[in-house]
Amino acid sequence: MSSPSQRRPGPPAGGGRRWWRYRELLSETRFFVPRPGRMFHHLSYVTGAVVAAAGAAMLPAAAVSLIYREWAAAGWIALAAAATVLCGAVGWRVVGRSGELTTKEGFAAVGLAWFAMSIFGMLPYLLTGSVDNLTNAYFETVSGFSTTGATVVPDPAALPHGILMWRSLTQWLGGMGVIILSLAVLPLLGVGACSWPGPSRRGRSWTGSPPASGRPPGASGTCTRW
Repeated sequence: MSSPSQRRPGPPAGGGRRWWRYRELLSETRFFVPRPGRMFHHLSYVTGAVVAAAGAAMLPAAAVSLIYREWAAAGWIALAAAATVLCGAVGWRVVGRSGELTTKEGFAAVGLAWFAMSIFGMLPYLLTGSVDNLTNAYFETVSGFSTTGATVVPDPAALPHGILMWRSLTQWLGGMGVIILSLAVLPLLGVGACSWPGPSRRGRSWTGSPPASGRPPGASGTCTRW
């Protein structure tokens, strides 16, 4: 039996009683409620890095246009690459902050990064005039990043070589880029984490390389990296 000095304090009198009950509920269930500012900085960090990488991936397409002497297409693709890298760098290095991602932040980062990458990925189509309107350009970009293979272009062979290269890169990034992003890039950015579900580690996360057994002592579950 605990002594009076070790007993937990009771609810305060007055208007603070409701907040005390809410705080006790959080401490008993061990829920983690992230702060909006923290989540915003983390999502901006991951999304900005992905967008900047997508902008850098446009440079090979501009180089292909230069090889085939498609000067106008090369200039527009290079401009799209510069704008994409600049916007991504602002979110990554200026607004964003590195840190360990929670499970909710991990899911939000993947969806938001994919959406932002698709938005900036349609710039080469629009600036070069290869696709006539915004909707078709977005469809073409999403089709590439999702590796669907559908197209709204009647004759893809008639497109500039740089745009053909960019279409191929979007499909490659959609197929292999997700694996590279989750296994190699994000841990280098300091946002890799392993979540171990189970009664003994609910609401917690474990960072670093998994042990030889594949899980930390006293925990069960699978390792997921974001």
